[in-house]
Amino acid sequence: MKKRILVLGIGIMFLLAPVLSAAVKKNPDSNTLWIEGWESLEFEQQEVGSGWGQKYANFELKDGGKVLLTSKEAGKPIITGRYVDFSREYPYLQIKVAEIERIPNYQGMALSAGGMLLEIGGGYFPGIYTFEIINQPELSGRNEGMTYLRFDLYGGKFLIDWIKMVRKPVDAVIVTKSPEKEGSLKKGDKVVLEVSLAEKAADVTVDLLTAYLLKPATLDGQPYIQLKKADGEGKVWKAEITAGEKSDLKKLKAGGLLFRANVLGGKIKQTFTANLWNIELE
Repeated sequence: MKKRILVLGIGIMFLLAPVLSAAVKKNPDSNTLWIEGWESLEFEQQEVGSGWGQKYANFELKDGGKVLLTSKEAGKPIITGRYVDFSREYPYLQIKVAEIERIPNYQGMALSAGGMLLEIGGGYFPGIYTFEIINQPELSGRNEGMTYLRFDLYGGKFLIDWIKMVRKPVDAVIVTKSPEKEGSLKKGDKVVLEVSLAEKAADVTVDLLTAYLLKPATLDGQPYIQLKKADGEGKVWKAEITAGEKSDLKKLKAGGLLFRANVLGGKIKQTFTANLWNIELE
């Protein structure tokens, strides 16, 4: 990646900077630990922990309960974040990026919470991003607490619909590996993909894109992964592959491989996640 984005362990930069102090809504339903739905925007000079850092980002409330994120300075990245609760009962972080307006500049998007979630450059996509953050390095062994959620957004204006932590994600693609406890993906390991949808679909496939320039990639030599219906309605789709000799990937850090689920029919067309473990297939 041409521009490395340093996101871990530097939430301290927002201390005593202007922050957006609107509180997230906690436990709005049995499936949700909290949701940021942008019900209001208020700015105060206070410590981090009570809101979103506003030092490097402009927040504009839009109709329909969305917030538009833009850079404080033309040509500079949008950088913001806040402390959020996590719990093993609600392990999934979901972020809905409703729209992205590209502007002339380097383009990229990085997200972190307890570790690197996503780090892509050369482009980006709107959609729902889902991450099982509970097994991230900084959160390992902890059942609950707080972690710093940070956004680094380059070369665009980002319309964020909502952010939430949930027990069971919907309109999501989840990727896990087996054996699960070994830190990196090795040759012969199984990769399990599951897509859970709010509305039934006619077909679901998953393709892979490397972080830099979003180039097509494979773990098993196939151009895409065909999922099969795992329920009677077509709301749950699954597949399993073996990472092996035919992969065109050798080494890749966590957050560097984008999994894009393509949905035929149903409510959504695409939904995304990334590898939360290193890839070592040499």
